[in-house]
Amino acid sequence: RDFAVGLFGTNAKTLGGRPKSYPATGFDVVAVGGAAGHESETGSAAARTAFGSILQAHTQDYTQDRVVDVAAVAGEEGGTRPVPALSGELAPAGRLAGSKVALFGIARAGAAAGNASRRDVLRAEVLERIGAVEVGEGMPHPVIGKVWGKKAVQAGAPYLILEDLSSGNLDVALQWANDLGWGAVYKNTCWGVFERGGDFPVSDAFGGSDGGLRAVIERARARRVTLGTHARSNWLPADYAGAHVGGLAADNHADLAAPVEADAASLLLAPLPGTDVRQGFGAPGHVAVGDELIRYARAAPSGGNLLLSGLTRGVDGTLAGAYRAGVRVKRVTRAADCGEYMAGLELMYHEVAERLIEVLDLGLGGVSFEDVDALFNDGYGALMANLVLEKVYDGLAGNRDPLYEMAVVTPYAWHLNARAANRGEAASADVTAVRRHAPWGHLAYSRRNYLPPPMLGRWHIPGANDWRWALSRAAAFDTGFAYIGRVADASRHGAALRQEVRDWYGAILSGAFDRPNRLVMQDKDAYFRLDRVARAGAIGPTWKLSDWTPAGAAGGRRSNSRYLAPQLRGFPVTNLARDARVTVSGVLSPAHDGALAVDSFTGAGHDGGAGEWAVAAGARDKWIELAWDAPRKIRRVILFDRASPEQNVRAGSLTFTLADGRIETLSVSALPEGGAPRVIDF
Repeated sequence: RDFAVGLFGTNAKTLGGRPKSYPATGFDVVAVGGAAGHESETGSAAARTAFGSILQAHTQDYTQDRVVDVAAVAGEEGGTRPVPALSGELAPAGRLAGSKVALFGIARAGAAAGNASRRDVLRAEVLERIGAVEVGEGMPHPVIGKVWGKKAVQAGAPYLILEDLSSGNLDVALQWANDLGWGAVYKNTCWGVFERGGDFPVSDAFGGSDGGLRAVIERARARRVTLGTHARSNWLPADYAGAHVGGLAADNHADLAAPVEADAASLLLAPLPGTDVRQGFGAPGHVAVGDELIRYARAAPSGGNLLLSGLTRGVDGTLAGAYRAGVRVKRVTRAADCGEYMAGLELMYHEVAERLIEVLDLGLGGVSFEDVDALFNDGYGALMANLVLEKVYDGLAGNRDPLYEMAVVTPYAWHLNARAANRGEAASADVTAVRRHAPWGHLAYSRRNYLPPPMLGRWHIPGANDWRWALSRAAAFDTGFAYIGRVADASRHGAALRQEVRDWYGAILSGAFDRPNRLVMQDKDAYFRLDRVARAGAIGPTWKLSDWTPAGAAGGRRSNSRYLAPQLRGFPVTNLARDARVTVSGVLSPAHDGALAVDSFTGAGHDGGAGEWAVAAGARDKWIELAWDAPRKIRRVILFDRASPEQNVRAGSLTFTLADGRIETLSVSALPEGGAPRVIDF
């Protein structure tokens, strides 16, 4: 609990874990984790053993043609696969030279205070050290609003996933998000806001062009909401694949054993040296020969060769051709759900990644690189995913703030993404099914692997009691979830429910739930509700958290209530603003004095008073100044807008006079409507 040691690769060619093709070490790795899977000796930079832990990394030589075990690369059974050497621009990435690791040890320096455990303190210090190494080594260090993604509150914030989202119903979705106090909406289909993968043309539903998509993004931004999208980043539609046959990923390779005419009904394949062609060409399937795609129905051994028959020539827009013996044949994978082929490394790196950079730079606020793990299947393992994601990250000079996530996180890609994909405990599921899911294995996996914030999942939430259950679990784990549904669902969420959601997330963002309360709420059979109350001495609002059992619900707990107030996460709060001299540019009326901005209450009407500082809407240079008799150390600023949803602070800045006389200014975007907190950490 008082010392941690760690190792990670500092560039794309340094991979975590022992290669699957190498013999096991015999360390008896202990499987830990839950539904998310578990750390393994082959896939992890760190793994638990019966005697302690092992730290491991490796790099591979991709400068020579290789023959690899198919099962070790793609999880398939049996067979071998030839993998060509990397060449051209990618050749340096295939060399052993240049692989680097960072090895660190850290003793817990801080004391466990307030609600923080000793382990919490050490974890926080480890995360700080990793961030410092990233910056010092020039590694990817994604930020969200100038805060490192691994620490940014926004990375764990809730959002709406809407399958039918379009520019036509966008305003309804944006109002819904505003009313909930949520800052993002997300289009979830095979390719999200795009018509297809590969060249990623923008869907007509989102403007039909790059300029049209940018306009839709700006509409959302004007309402203080970001637009995100699903992106099956390395899967190609049939027509695009047909025009890029040479760039498709190969499941296996062979050579033609005999010449083939354009009308031939079968192909005879000969194995490459060191391989067995009778494995790795499962039927039915597709092969690429030259620029032609061929579908085959049957595969049968023929001596040491393999006979493919039941051919359909020239599929997916390609032309049937005649080929001589010895021409290379590759088996390609075609998925059924969205009718796609898999892109190979060269095509993915040189064309698809370039287009991804262009469209992401339009201002998308969140992108899920879905199926990026399929990049492994081209024979280059995690290196392929690392290279492509790194290229996209490096290319986004103008849009580094988006929240990027991926389904499977390689050790190096950990540094490229703000969070792991929002898989949660049951991925996309009705929350009633999630209740039966235990024991929060994804969250434990994420926390062990420093994947903050570990999102709870993508949930459909039918009723008010289901919302309370979901919101209390978000509070329990100090993170968020996504609501998955359709824009039409907004009509079922009335004003009272929307305000209750805002209250829960206001309390979460302000750190109101201490560790004992969070532990209690992790009980999946318990129900809780949250009510806003007025109590003296609190910073901003105060809430009452109550155990309860809704009518007809099983489980439940005894009736018990506790009062909550905002906290600095993990430490007790001192509201320094109450000790400051307050000067303001003006007031709307005597009932809206500047002192009401620091009195620990938000909203109008508490104790019969006005409750908030306000100035006339038309006044120029509206400002408030806090001054102290001596320097103060500030860890967090919490800003609250007026309680009225019609009057909103659209933008502003925080200016600090530091102890050495320097002036620093931080720009602040619009505050959440209705009095919800905007939390700014330092």
